[in-house]
Amino acid sequence: MTTNQNGFHPDAALTAHFDRFQRLALLVGGGGLLLGLIVAFFNVDLVLRGYLVGYLFWLGISLGSLAWFLIYHLTGGAWGVAIRRILEAAIPLTILMAVLLLPLLIGLPRLYVWAQADVMADDTVLQNKQPYLNITFFIIRAVIYFALWIGGALLLNRWSREQEATVQPAAREAINLRLRQFGGPGVALYGLTMTFAAFDWTMSLEPHWYSSIYGVMIIAGQVVTALAFAIVVLAWLAPRTVLGRVLTQHHAEHAMTPRGYFLIYLALLVLLGLTVAVAYLHLGVWSVLLAVSIATIKALLVMLYFMHLRHSSRLIWLFAAMGFGWLGIMIVLTMSDYMSRGWL
Repeated sequence: MTTNQNGFHPDAALTAHFDRFQRLALLVGGGGLLLGLIVAFFNVDLVLRGYLVGYLFWLGISLGSLAWFLIYHLTGGAWGVAIRRILEAAIPLTILMAVLLLPLLIGLPRLYVWAQADVMADDTVLQNKQPYLNITFFIIRAVIYFALWIGGALLLNRWSREQEATVQPAAREAINLRLRQFGGPGVALYGLTMTFAAFDWTMSLEPHWYSSIYGVMIIAGQVVTALAFAIVVLAWLAPRTVLGRVLTQHHAEHAMTPRGYFLIYLALLVLLGLTVAVAYLHLGVWSVLLAVSIATIKALLVMLYFMHLRHSSRLIWLFAAMGFGWLGIMIVLTMSDYMSRGWL
């Protein structure tokens, strides 16, 4: 039996668990690939759109993990110790995602109307956006995004390994300082690049529509998804590995089972589907009210279960209620202005 660099002996039962999971994942992935190829013979556009959705989901876990890793080193403290290794394991997935972007680049004209020459020739709005929305510049931007993401991921992982192998306190503190100094610019760079990537890969699917807050919405989704992923993995690993020693009694009392987290995740997916469905229903003012209600329920689920608000003190509850109250005031004022514009 070998020993890894942390001095822990690999657990045979855990290794067997991972082997079975890898075989199952390979079987499911192979079946999905085969099914996608079959459907592609009948409808390539449908397969590409589905591929784009799945691609952005897994990319979001990797980039969201990168964001949390940067925030952890920037802020310090012990809050990220339990999920640090999980984040480090998810970050290198960005390299694979760079390779998996190729099918989307090949299918650009089928996914994006601005990549179709005949549509561009008859659309004045798209012609004005052509300096930005063109295939060559699109690919160049994608290369820049991944070069920055992969470069940052490799650098952070290298520093983390150096820190793990270093025993001298002064040297470890120097690496800690390096990670902390990189955290601030890294978070800003992630936010900037992911904002433009969101504009490119999803918002440009409807090139006549635009939103300045769209990138922030995508980033928020990635961060929440990555945190949920890390929590589920931690809940599964804690009873089986040394990670269980990192968790305090407070964490253990408040942690849910993997099944519980998975049910909350499914509930969030259902609510997300309802949000999309509401966008296609013409219910007038009720559409906005229904969408806001669904968003409130999703926020409450995240706060109560993922942020453990249900176990917090009354003071924390008071501050959370104040935040929701202030948000409600802003929504009411905005809606009152919007609904009364026809009176003038």
